Amino acid sequence: NDQMDSLAQEMSPKLSAHSDRILLNKDLFHRVKSVYDSRNSLNLNPEQIRLIEETHKYFVRAGVQLDEQSMKRLTEINQKLSSLSVQFDQNLLKETNEGFILVIEDKDQLQGLPQDVIDQASALAESEDHSGKWLFKPTRASMYPFLTYSTQRNLREKLYNSYINRGDNNNERDNKNIAIEMSALRIERANLLGYKTHADFVLEDNMAKNTTRVNDLLNKVWEPALSRA
Repeated sequence: NDQMDSLAQEMSPKLSAHSDRILLNKDLFHRVKSVYDSRNSLNLNPEQIRLIEETHKYFVRAGVQLDEQSMKRLTEINQKLSSLSVQFDQNLLKETNEGFILVIEDKDQLQGLPQDVIDQASALAESEDHSGKWLFKPTRASMYPFLTYSTQRNLREKLYNSYINRGDNNNERDNKNIAIEMSALRIERANLLGYKTHADFVLEDNMAKNTTRVNDLLNKVWEPALSRA
């Protein structure tokens, strides 16, 4: 509801600032680093060593080794991104729940759908003042069964397009400008932390490790995937 949305907008940057006060605390990091530097001489088990290493990495990736000016800007970026992320998600949720609906009046257009899917669509229609009809929304629970089983290609296309265009309808819930601002801030944050792009920063701590390996994998699967499309 609107009250909870407002509260989320208010609290999100405050929580981000609180997290930064911990992770960008140089005195605290010096204590972490002291343990990290001597970890191999503390008679620790592998799990304890891993915990120390992960904690140290967490502080470093947060930006604790930056100079004061860069750290101040990083904190500003984190708080702004936190607010924008909440706004983006709220817009997306409202677009999903309050935006496009597919209302079917002709039972013949339900061909291919299992009875439980039909019953669910009927109940959803009833709950939204479309009694005697069948209603589908661009949510996973409602949309995926329809895309999987419906024989009506034009209706599948309408419902799918409504899903992928959420936040891109030039209305009060449009996310384009938010996405542009978030992208710019993520690039700036990545550069502050010593990375070329936001993707490079995120992937470093994942299995792929870097964008080159991701692109290599995508290029390998592209042709086989295209042939199956």
